[in-house]
Amino acid sequence: MTPKEERELARLQKIASRRQKGSHRWHKAIQRVAHFRRHIARRVQDARHKTTDHRSKNHALVFGAALAVRNMMASACGTAAAPGTQVAQKRGLNRVLGYEGFGETFRQLEYNLADIC
Repeated sequence: MTPKEERELARLQKIASRRQKGSHRWHKAIQRVAHFRRHIARRVQDARHKTTDHRSKNHALVFGAALAVRNMMASACGTAAAPGTQVAQKRGLNRVLGYEGFGETFRQLEYNLADIC
């Protein structure tokens, strides 16, 4: 998700949060948020399809690393006795890792490479 999309999603969510819950305008605001989320998901899915298709067709060898993403996304907050450092940077890294979708990318790569071989 691009920074512009993040700002737009935050704006739509803020509008929805200020509506009276259960009202007609609240339902419309929730529908706008859902529509925008679907738009982002489709854009990311399309980019992932194009990338994996290009790599499978134009490269003789494709390597993938077995990353321990869960360990990479561990919290940096620490405890009250020993607080963590650089928590904001870690939060940004976790956000990017979460959006990346490594599992789906590797699944599509395997599928595309099986078609070629």
